[in-house]
Parts: sequence; structure tokens; C-alpha cells
Amino acid sequence: MPRRATGSVLERQTKTGTSFALRFRAYGKRRYAGLGSEAEGWTRARAEDELEALLDAVRRGVWAPTQRVGRRDPQFQAFVWQWWETKRLEFVPATRAAYEAELRNHLIPFFGRHRLSQITAREVDRYRRHKLQEARIRPAYINTTLTRLGQVLDVAIDYGLMTHNPARGRRRRLKVLRTPSVYLDSVAQIVAMLDAASALDAHSSARTDGRCALLATLLFAGLRSNELCELSWRDVDLVGHRITVREAKTPAVSRLASTMPSSRPRPVADAPRTTSARE
Repeated sequence: MPRRATGSVLERQTKTGTSFALRFRAYGKRRYAGLGSEAEGWTRARAEDELEALLDAVRRGVWAPTQRVGRRDPQFQAFVWQWWETKRLEFVPATRAAYEAELRNHLIPFFGRHRLSQITAREVDRYRRHKLQEARIRPAYINTTLTRLGQVLDVAIDYGLMTHNPARGRRRRLKVLRTPSVYLDSVAQIVAMLDAASALDAHSSARTDGRCALLATLLFAGLRSNELCELSWRDVDLVGHRITVREAKTPAVSRLASTMPSSRPRPVADAPRTTSARE
């Protein structure tokens, strides 16, 4: 049986300061890997983190003897936050919060100490199995986190840090049983829904009415729910039958939505009053 993976950090004093290296055992042999000097940003603590991540990779069998250590193979946690700082402002707050939750709660706890070269298709499958066994999130959401991982690793490929993306491809995704979609595909169904909403409004207080107007705006303007909630008076043009959607999924897709003609004038006329809490 091969000896257990062990190692230590080496320090050497040079004319330019302290330099760091690693001595360790991997796959039954003694190994040596140079890291860098203080002038290049290396410290004792960073070298120890490097050693711990390297030994973990050796124990799991994902480290290769030909693999470079340290300089061009950053840890996932460091790389993903650099990626996020360049991307986060491209999204509206709700999307930003969702992406950040995927990184903090799922991807970084599992892949954080991995070097990019250690994120292989086998490791991605291991992450997927781990999430299934953990049973804290649904398979569809596991696939969502894999999509986010794929986006991060695409940038690593662009930067020349990886040669392929192990998070891409159908084999990495879980099969998800989709429930049949329900459609409002007839005038009778729309009328019945609006009538039911009106009946509820008639028995509600002033603070909780407006269901009919909200549904009518969703149906006839085609807004997303978050877009509807962000509407204000300045966004609604009753004369021109248009709604300006400012809080779209990303700032680049703000648009104008036309309200469809309706045979039920009351809900459409009331829509601007009830679709926003902001003036």
C-alpha cells in the first residue's frame, strides 16, 4: 500500500527575500514543487493553503505529476470571486442575489479549495451525487448550479487556465421530470379568472384589493411578476396603451410592452393604480 500523502512547506532566503516551495509524497514518491517569492505575493500562510489543497488532490487521486503548482492554476474560490466582481453589475439585484447564493451556498463549499485543473468531469459528477445525497435542494436547482459552474469555467478557458469545460454537456445534468404546463388558452378561461379575482376584490379591504388589475396587466401586457411589482405611475401610458419595463431581468433588455385590447375595460383601466407601491 502506498504511503499516506504528506508534505511540508520549505522557505529559502534569497537576495530578493523569502521564497517558498513544497516537498511532499504523492503516489509512493517524494515530490518537489517551487511556488514563488514574497515579491510575487507568496506568504507562509498561502503556501500552507497550497500544500493542503495539493495533498487533498493527491488523496482523491486527481493530482497529476505533470501538473503545475500554484502560479497558473488558481484555486476555484479565488478565481470565482474575481469572475463575480467583473460580472455582478451586469444583473439586476434579484438575479445578482440568486447567483451569489449559488456560489456561496453550493459551489464554493464543494469546489472552493480545488485548483481549476482538479475540477474534472468526475469531480463534477461527485458534486452532483453529493447534492443528491444531501437532499437539501431539488434536482432542477442542482442543474442550475452546474450551469453557473459552467459559466465560470468558460472564462477560465478564455484566460488559458483550462483546456475544456467539465461542467458542460448533457451527461453532467440530472434528469428532471417536468410537470405539464398549464395554459390560459381561451377567452372563457381568462374571463373566469378575472371574474374570480373581482369577486375576491369585492370582499377585501383597501389594502389587499387589486387582484383583478394585477392579473389583467400580467395577461394583457405580458410582464414577468418582478417587472409588474416594480412598475410606477411614470411607466404607464394609458393613452398610448404602453408600459415601460425598466426593471427587466438585465439592464440591457429594458423595453416597452403594449397592452392588448380587452373587452374588460375595468381591470385594464385600474392596472396602473394597483401595480405599484411606489409613486
